[in-house]
Amino acid sequence: MKITILSTFDNFGGAAIAASRLNKALNNNGLSSNMLVQDKKGNLPNIESIAQNWFHKKLALLRFALDRYQFTFYEKNKDVRFIFSQAKIGIDISNHPLIQKSDIIHLHWINFGFLSLNSLEKLFKINKPVVWTLHDMWVFTGGCHYSRECTNYERNCGNCVQFLKNSSENDLSHQVWERKKEIFSKANLTIVTCSEWLAEKARESSLLKDKTIVSIPNPIDTDVFRPIEKSIARGNFKLSPDKKYILFGAVKISDVRKGFTYFAEALSILKTLLSKSSQATTLNQTSKIEIIIFENTFESFVQYWNRLVDSL
Repeated sequence: MKITILSTFDNFGGAAIAASRLNKALNNNGLSSNMLVQDKKGNLPNIESIAQNWFHKKLALLRFALDRYQFTFYEKNKDVRFIFSQAKIGIDISNHPLIQKSDIIHLHWINFGFLSLNSLEKLFKINKPVVWTLHDMWVFTGGCHYSRECTNYERNCGNCVQFLKNSSENDLSHQVWERKKEIFSKANLTIVTCSEWLAEKARESSLLKDKTIVSIPNPIDTDVFRPIEKSIARGNFKLSPDKKYILFGAVKISDVRKGFTYFAEALSILKTLLSKSSQATTLNQTSKIEIIIFENTFESFVQYWNRLVDSL
């Protein structure tokens, strides 16, 4: 069985990393899997890039910039620039050799100028089975990657007051929803989600409620991610054997979905609990607690592209 996995990136962001790990796992278990991306940045095998030379790399960059630039005419503010995709800019890969040879086409996160809705329509018309693993809500909304408290995706989108500066019943979100409805209704499409929560949201949606939807957790490489002796792990990271460590990490800590507000609240509760013990005990306990926070470079990425888009 030959499988082609489609992803905008090969190693940037959680969705791309999950897709790359799946590609590796499929090949390690006797299947023939290749990954096709917009512009390959890593060096893993069985991953091919649409951008094969300098010129095509610049075209990929231009598609990304134009994709974001188009949305600036609709965005409510800069804060939502990277969390809404209208998918008007993309490339037709329906005749790519990997696609033509595939028995199954496996979509992952394909926004930011890689595949447009027109690209998807051409891909679906090949009539090959398509599996689409969702890493956010975009597939079944009118363009947002996370709808927050909005449930318009359960009907037909429109009146998008959270992301669009000019919202109405027939605004951009409704137009994107209508286009998706037209495309998805004819697609041989099976939906996979990485969590039961996302599966339930997809089943509640107007666009995917009639599709087969299953929840399958992302694979991990157990040769890399496995339990080891705690003292060895601490030694590898030069951590004290005597302290208690509290870890928090996210691609973008300022994103409310990552739960930093809950983390801060938990630390406040911990501080209160410690303060109730004797002063000596408190000093002894707090001196042995250390907080470690890590964040990806997404903020720098957003700032760079905001400057680029604003200069167009």
